Amino acid sequence: MRLLKFIKSFVPLDLRRRIRSKINQDRLLAQTECNLKVLPIYLRWLPFYKMLRCRYQHNRRIRRIIESNKVKVAFVVSSLSMWRSQKLVERLQLDNRFEICIILLPFASFSEEEKKISIDTLKNNFDNLGQTYIDATDNKFDANQLISEFDPDIIFYQ
Repeated sequence: MRLLKFIKSFVPLDLRRRIRSKINQDRLLAQTECNLKVLPIYLRWLPFYKMLRCRYQHNRRIRRIIESNKVKVAFVVSSLSMWRSQKLVERLQLDNRFEICIILLPFASFSEEEKKISIDTLKNNFDNLGQTYIDATDNKFDANQLISEFDPDIIFYQ
């Protein structure tokens, strides 16, 4: 209900009155007919409604993340050449509020050899840095289980 009031606050008062009067007139004419007179007005304001709804949902999610004690961050890494977030990971690890998960997932367009080479280089890199990671190419890896257990708030896809 709050979202409707929020959206109504952006619609000019005279337009709301015109729409309300059109709707009332059309209700009197026919209860079951399609309201074709108001349809152009509705279609004109539909993109603004969608934009405001997305902005509202985005702000609500951000508020939920801010209010939580732990922020869960997932990094999905496909190849070492694409990995540019090492400094960010190091800074996030210094803060106790962040829980970090690094997932090694090669590109689907890679051949089997390229996937193996990419995963090996990523494993060597993260082993040298002393960071924990999850290998998505293992047979033991289950994406549904990871999402249900970890449930990341923020996902970085390289």
